[in-house]
Amino acid sequence: SPLQIVEPARFSLFYVSKATGENSKDIDVRAVTLSPIEIIFSMQNAALLHAITSSFSESLKGAGEQGEIVALSEKEIKRIEMLESALETSDNGLESEASLLGKDASSVDGSTHSGTTPTISDTTVTVRGRITMPETRVTVINDLQGLDEALFRVTVQNFVAGLELNDGAIAEISSPKQLTFDLNINTSILADYFDSSTNLWRTLLLKPWEITLKAARGLSKRYRSHRLSSTIDLESFPCHVAFSEHFLASLAAASRTWSIYSLATEEAATLQKKVTGNVSTSSKSMAATAARSLITALPYAVENHSGVDAYFSLDGREDSRRICQNGCVQYFRFEPAPVEGYGGRRLYGQDASQLKSVTLFICGTRIKLSDVDAAAISAPRSAYEIGDGLFALTHVVKEGKTTVIHISSQIDIRNQTSVPFSISVANGDEMMPVGLCEGRSKARSRNSQRRRSSLLVHSGADSVSSQNFGVPIHVLNFNHKLEGDAPKDLILLIHPHLRNTKQSVGNEELMCGSITLPIRKIMLGILDSETKFDVVCSARPNRTKASTQSLLDNREAVGRKLPDPFAVQVRLKTHLVDDSHAFIEVFLEPRALLTNRMPVTLHCRTPMPHTFSSSLWDEELSPDHAESPRSQSDVLHKLKANDSIEIYTPGPSIAIKVRCADDPVGGGATGWMDGGWVDLPLVPEFRLP
Repeated sequence: SPLQIVEPARFSLFYVSKATGENSKDIDVRAVTLSPIEIIFSMQNAALLHAITSSFSESLKGAGEQGEIVALSEKEIKRIEMLESALETSDNGLESEASLLGKDASSVDGSTHSGTTPTISDTTVTVRGRITMPETRVTVINDLQGLDEALFRVTVQNFVAGLELNDGAIAEISSPKQLTFDLNINTSILADYFDSSTNLWRTLLLKPWEITLKAARGLSKRYRSHRLSSTIDLESFPCHVAFSEHFLASLAAASRTWSIYSLATEEAATLQKKVTGNVSTSSKSMAATAARSLITALPYAVENHSGVDAYFSLDGREDSRRICQNGCVQYFRFEPAPVEGYGGRRLYGQDASQLKSVTLFICGTRIKLSDVDAAAISAPRSAYEIGDGLFALTHVVKEGKTTVIHISSQIDIRNQTSVPFSISVANGDEMMPVGLCEGRSKARSRNSQRRRSSLLVHSGADSVSSQNFGVPIHVLNFNHKLEGDAPKDLILLIHPHLRNTKQSVGNEELMCGSITLPIRKIMLGILDSETKFDVVCSARPNRTKASTQSLLDNREAVGRKLPDPFAVQVRLKTHLVDDSHAFIEVFLEPRALLTNRMPVTLHCRTPMPHTFSSSLWDEELSPDHAESPRSQSDVLHKLKANDSIEIYTPGPSIAIKVRCADDPVGGGATGWMDGGWVDLPLVPEFRLP
């Protein structure tokens, strides 16, 4: 819907013009605003204005350029001469008729006039103007790239301006006509900035800043001189300013978005110049329009990682539901509040007269969030029963510039490794697969591509994949109260996917590790809120023996070489929602990270299994470079500056060798570090010598 830049306002304008003498005239103009003036200026408006002025200036520049001069033919020259002579004849005829009319008028009057008739240039004109505005407010908004965030607002109160212009002769010095003026302005200024962390307006100027301006041009009252002098007198009262780091961060973000817009416009024009050899005005306009339409985020989103599909509606309009599938982030924005005038008005913080509400529909259960902005600041995670003893959790948080409504089950899994894991839930001797939790690098690259391609939204909403993974709600059947039978512990099974790595042996489907979630201890509050431990994924896990035995009985699997155990670090964060519902966050992390903090590229060599480079460059040493029979199975990692190796090796330590990969400018190439292998500890009990 359209947005208003200037809100409707009422004002009165008085204009009086009268002659005060034979050669003098007074004009009195007065303007008074009868209602506050509200101006909402956004960065989109600034970008549009910039594009219009640039297009206009380019058009004028193009019109002023001289093209190729073409000689006229003899026929065209004769035609122009004929037109010129005809025009001269008509002008002479008009002048003679005018002189005859003048003589006739004089004879009819029968009298003669002496002296000169006053002309308009001899008339002295005095203009007096006065403007009174009780309150004028200007709000600046950052709405580039899909954002919708207020920056600051300036309020001008009790603005009174008086001006007197005199265009006539000055009697004191007997001078010809000269322009003199006298200007007086008095006002007080207030300013606020928008704190996005609390979603409230904060005072920028602690006290009204009063300013008085006086300007005049005329004869000096201090010196005796016939020369006119101009004086400007500015009186300013103390200005008390107070702001937080959030205000500076908002200004910096707005500056970055404007820089991106300017750079995108320039790059588009430069690219077209390289392709076509010139840049037209229409192409520049199209480039500016594309840069203004670029959207990288929206103000609000619903992220569903509950294992079931959900629906939501905005502001109670349940007839227009939108779907948010499991594993998706659905972006949206609220429609501006309808006010007097043609378009809507954007209101923020305390000015919002209507709360922004979202209604969720999960498995037929209706969940209403009355105030999303307030919930993002202070509301804790909440649980809602959706039937059959199952619960869905909601949590509203501020992530960057977007307010996100999370819909989750009671178990969230976050994979912070580069290895994808299949997740299953143990139910007796059987495994119930629940999905694939992708690795961090793959999820990020996929999300970044989809975000770039799909967030050029047209309907105000779009979706990307969620980086969070939740165990489906219908799988979690443990009780929410400690009445009757005690809730059972839940066992999660994780299966690492190593098929696409160079260290794969081809039968990683046999590898499995188990994570026991002590539900009863969590609900009793006798378990620490955060625990950390290692889980070893091997071909023979300790639990689910029946399912593992069935895999080992497979003739094809028995004949293969069993893979080396794969160790991953698990971190559990437990919460008690509404004092009766357990919520568990499971983080899958590497056992250790080896990061290159050197400014040069390094080669890191290790004989241990399951090490992966973040630079995605690793290879086994060829026999030609082997220093011993054992080194043929070593893995060499090439680490650029700030690249890391993710370590999933079981055992208390890992052996490594390091050397510089870059050849020095002077001197010989460096070799491996002295002393042979260095054992780095992977457990607290093991220390370096």
